[in-house]
Amino acid sequence: MRLPALDSSLLIRTLPVAAICLVAGIAVFGDGGLRSNRARAGEVRLLTAEAERIESANAALRERISELQRDPEAVERLARGDLSWVRDGEIVFKFKGETGGDGRTAAAAAVGRD
Repeated sequence: MRLPALDSSLLIRTLPVAAICLVAGIAVFGDGGLRSNRARAGEVRLLTAEAERIESANAALRERISELQRDPEAVERLARGDLSWVRDGEIVFKFKGETGGDGRTAAAAAVGRD
C-alpha cells in the first residue's frame, strides 16, 4: 500500500493557518496570555482595595496615638474604660453583666466618669 503524495500547495496553504492558530492559542491560554492577565487584574483590584482599607485603619490609629500623646484626659478615659482603673479613694460598684445606658462599664458609671 502506497501513501498518496502530499500536495505541496495544500501544505503551503495549511501550514501558515496552523501556525497562526498555535500562536493565537498561546496568546490566549498561555502563562502571559489574556486569561492569565485578566485573573491578575482582578487580584490587583482586590489587593488595592485591601491596601486602601489598611491605610485608612492606619490613619485612624495614627490619629488615636497622637490624641493619646497630647491629651492626658484621653489616656485617663482609656485606662478607666478599657482597663477599669480607678483613682485612690474611689469606690467601685461592679454588677454582673451590666453597663450604663450610654455603653460605659458599670465601674465607670458608678464613679460618674468616662
